[in-house]
Amino acid sequence: MKKLLSLGLLLCLLATAAGCRRSGPDENAPQGGDAYTLGLGVVSAYGSVSHAEHGKNGSSELTHTLAAVLLDKNGVITDCRLDAIDIKGSYTENGVYVPPASLATKHEQGEGYGMKAYGGADKEWYEQADALASLAVGKKADTLGTLMNGDGRGSDEVISAGCTISVSDFVKSIEEATKNAKTELSGKDITLSIGLCATEIASRNATASQWGEAETETTFAATVTDADGKVIVTLTDAVATTFTFDHTGHATTNQEKAIETKRMLGQSYGMKSYGGAEKEWFEQADAFDAVCRGKRADEIAALAAEGGKGNGEVLQAGCTITVTDLVKAVIKAINNE
Repeated sequence: MKKLLSLGLLLCLLATAAGCRRSGPDENAPQGGDAYTLGLGVVSAYGSVSHAEHGKNGSSELTHTLAAVLLDKNGVITDCRLDAIDIKGSYTENGVYVPPASLATKHEQGEGYGMKAYGGADKEWYEQADALASLAVGKKADTLGTLMNGDGRGSDEVISAGCTISVSDFVKSIEEATKNAKTELSGKDITLSIGLCATEIASRNATASQWGEAETETTFAATVTDADGKVIVTLTDAVATTFTFDHTGHATTNQEKAIETKRMLGQSYGMKSYGGAEKEWFEQADAFDAVCRGKRADEIAALAAEGGKGNGEVLQAGCTITVTDLVKAVIKAINNE
């Protein structure tokens, strides 16, 4: 897709600046020196859509839900982290795109998300997500379904813990994370955390002969650090999504199309087949993740050279893609933002 307008750096910095400390279930974090596996799962789903009319902008929305888990040698979840982000595109009756003011995650928004202030809930969104994450600890993948009722809400156990929001995508993302868990690690006093960075990378207004569009890339990181803040392992992924609309502000996004991350796409992503790269995207991400091991946040910040490509160490490892958002996502995870 032709990149016509780049707002990536500005909006990703806005999202980072909006960060707040996570109050995740740290009491459940592994404390021993046993072996674990790290898994990351992403579930993406389209939400509400409206067309521009009567002076009101139209909009399209989708949500990315992120889960990271640590599993012990028996496949039992020993730690879990959850977050989500709503990506929303707006456009006028004349097909002019309106960029979002912020791309902060729901956890980053903290008390500002407004479930208590405006929705009358007892707990804010991040508190409810943390409550569910705590209940996932001690369970295996095949028992996660007990956290959810048939209508997508939480079970009695979940509701009693204070999580009254829909949990279906959370449960699916945790299941996905356990299924994909393969990155092995061991250590004592280790900390699991997640980072999410959304960047609007291109947009175009609509004309009578061409749809308008807005493309956003969202980057995810699950990171395990030691007591000194050094990365033991990290696992990254990303997904690119596009909203489209016509010159009258009518939404034209294909909401039936499945949304898959770049890791999910695997070899079919096409960096080798169509781009001529030596390594596919997930292989380059693996190379980047390997370079992060043993580094602190400031050292990882130095991995992105001017222009967004990796520095010499990253390039030598076989990662030639732009790493700016990979770096930001990992740093956000390390700093528990």
